[in-house]
Amino acid sequence: MTEKIRATGVAWFRREDYQRIRESCDDEMIPTFDQWEAKMEKILARRAVPGVTLEKVIANPDDLLAFARQINAGKIDTKVRSAFAASVVMKKYGTNH
Repeated sequence: MTEKIRATGVAWFRREDYQRIRESCDDEMIPTFDQWEAKMEKILARRAVPGVTLEKVIANPDDLLAFARQINAGKIDTKVRSAFAASVVMKKYGTNH
């Protein structure tokens, strides 16, 4: 029997870290924190599923860079940010979530 996912991690940034994270990333991130936050809140609302927690995982720049080095990522992009959030949630809830 397969367990249902109970939590999904979503990389989330603090206003004070947003510019530094943008500078560390190799993909095109939204120019301002306010625009990014508004877009992400809409995405979270659309992705809401009963019984599944969409957990905002704060990704500070140093932790994100360390994670990218740990997984030997050549660049930080949306895949690395998503993997970071997923790894935090897996540690919190266990590897089956």
